[in-house]
Amino acid sequence: MAFLGEFPWLNFYVAFAALMLQAIFVNADDIYLEWQVNIDTTIKPVLIDQPVITINGMFPGPLINATTNDIIHVNVFNNMDEPLLITW
Repeated sequence: MAFLGEFPWLNFYVAFAALMLQAIFVNADDIYLEWQVNIDTTIKPVLIDQPVITINGMFPGPLINATTNDIIHVNVFNNMDEPLLITW
């Protein structure tokens, strides 16, 4: 901030105003999801009867609709007899 060289005290006020504007205009949403993970034997993903892991009864799983800075909380309930690892 070389243009504020004559007024060093003004640097603080400009920085503070920039932080306040960012806090006002940048808003993030908290998104809460609950997923029930099951094995479904009635879905035929490749025309062959085979067990499929579903989330809330859907295959492929649900779409997460979020934007930048959103905070996503996912509670996963594994209703299978096997351990489960979900990555993204």
